[in-house]
Amino acid sequence: MSWIYNRRNGQLEHNGRAYSGSPTEPVAEPALHPSPHDGHPALPSGRYRIGSPFTHARTGAFTLGLTPSVTNHGAHRHSYLIHGPHPGHPADAAHGSLVLPLSLRRLIWTSGDRSLEVVT
Repeated sequence: MSWIYNRRNGQLEHNGRAYSGSPTEPVAEPALHPSPHDGHPALPSGRYRIGSPFTHARTGAFTLGLTPSVTNHGAHRHSYLIHGPHPGHPADAAHGSLVLPLSLRRLIWTSGDRSLEVVT
């Protein structure tokens, strides 16, 4: 079963279990508006493939890449990320991606499920 992320309430679900978070966008249609924190579009609704963890220069260790499905017409970028908060500037790191604690990023990866569905 895929992971499901609800942009409105920040809840991440997997196999019937919910993990709380923060909403990425409070407006009616987030994919069409910039994030209030960083001016980048919020993660659009749709399906994504979750890539292997890596260390990114800006987002740090255990960053997971998100590649939009070919049927995901709301994603105007080629990739997004799941990563932790930027040290010293937590609100500046999102750039439209999902910001989650390390423990949850590890859980996503170790689950073996490589699919994420973003809903509003």
